[in-house]
Amino acid sequence: MGRHDEAFSAVAYLTPEEAIRVADVIRRALAPYQDREQRPLARPERAAPVALITRLFPLLPHPADDAGRAGETGGGGSRPD
Repeated sequence: MGRHDEAFSAVAYLTPEEAIRVADVIRRALAPYQDREQRPLARPERAAPVALITRLFPLLPHPADDAGRAGETGGGGSRPD
């Protein structure tokens, strides 16, 4: 497999229910490969162990987000340059 790194990160605005659904989709995508850890004969040729790290967690609010919300409600929030 070589030393190739498939890395990505993303910020998504999700409700708690949507975050649960995203996590479930990721788990289901990985399910077909899970038996390979315990069953070496199920591994295709050239298969190598790969670390998979997935964390879905809320980020702290960003001040610009709060200012934007104030502007939406007529609060006249200002954004520093």
